[in-house]
Amino acid sequence: MSALGKYFVKGHFVGQFTTNQGKVLSAGDPLPQGDEHQVKIYRGIIEQPIHISVDEFVAAKGFHTFREVNNIQINASSEWPVENDRIFSLNHLKMNNIQVGNITTEEGITRGELRGDIIASVSDLPFTNKDDKPYNPGKAAKPFNVDDSNVGSPGNGTNNPNPTDDPDNPGGGSGGQIGTDKPGCFGLENPMPQLRNGCNSKWLRWLLYLLLILLLLYLLATCTKIGQNLYCKFDNWRIKKELIKTQGEIDTLYERIQQTLPVAQPCGTSIDHDGKTELWEQNYNIGTQDGTVAIIFDAVDIPDRLEVIYDGKLVAQTNSNTIDQRYEELNGKGFQQGTDTLYYTYKYDKKKPTELLLRVIPNRDNANTEWNIKLSCPQ
Repeated sequence: MSALGKYFVKGHFVGQFTTNQGKVLSAGDPLPQGDEHQVKIYRGIIEQPIHISVDEFVAAKGFHTFREVNNIQINASSEWPVENDRIFSLNHLKMNNIQVGNITTEEGITRGELRGDIIASVSDLPFTNKDDKPYNPGKAAKPFNVDDSNVGSPGNGTNNPNPTDDPDNPGGGSGGQIGTDKPGCFGLENPMPQLRNGCNSKWLRWLLYLLLILLLLYLLATCTKIGQNLYCKFDNWRIKKELIKTQGEIDTLYERIQQTLPVAQPCGTSIDHDGKTELWEQNYNIGTQDGTVAIIFDAVDIPDRLEVIYDGKLVAQTNSNTIDQRYEELNGKGFQQGTDTLYYTYKYDKKKPTELLLRVIPNRDNANTEWNIKLSCPQ
């Protein structure tokens, strides 16, 4: 079990997930032999958070549990010790009352929206557990076998030197022997007690005949052109019915995705803010060249907060301890007064994004706050 975090949170979660399981499983279908069915939460927000004790966290149970989840924003509330909206990592996330919606599948990847009530351990730092492997069903378990050590050796029910009338010990004595006068079903000489007087096996033979007939029909249906055509027509009808049912949802979700896709701005640009107290964030394309990115942040006179995020992880942030007496309660809480320069060392990796996310959490107590940013390209 991974180490617990600094806080323990309870609240309502809204986030996005992906899974490589493109096929809808029906009853009786086996789980994929790999990681296809693993659900991965890649971002989300916790609304109305409440700080709980470690005992409440340990005692809580979840319908689903996620071991480690990064890039989760916890909004500020009166019952949460962190005063501002912050990005955290969650450990042992327990989720109940789950609702899944807005599902779409493209190029073998299924995406959707996940909602529910959660309880989780909270950490400031992202998790980097490389040994955490998803569930893999592997081989089927061996069938259950009766333990012969508690049954004893076969007898005839009359030669036991310690007979008894105990219904739970029909063979009598301490050896636990089970006797019989007739063979049981399938010719067993040492059957279970309820079969010790034998049984009529004619119905079993008819059952086997019926199963053989069904097997032959199945083979004829799958191994002949007529059977294959019938099966394909039925399968196509079922698929078309499912597509018609979900087509409207897919179209609506596609429109929403197109409207919410982030547009990356080029690096080497400056941003002047107009003084609003709303949360601001923007993606910037830093290209494919290795180097150091410099982010010059000028909060002017009223303290504001800047966070630099790459690949869902917080890589740099402001945190001044020299704010003047007017705002001294913000010292050491991630805010900056005046100008400060943050640096991020970027190394291009074709498997990782080429965007850097800048997020400004402005001073909410003063509507006259203003700030500006200048972001350089990697050098």
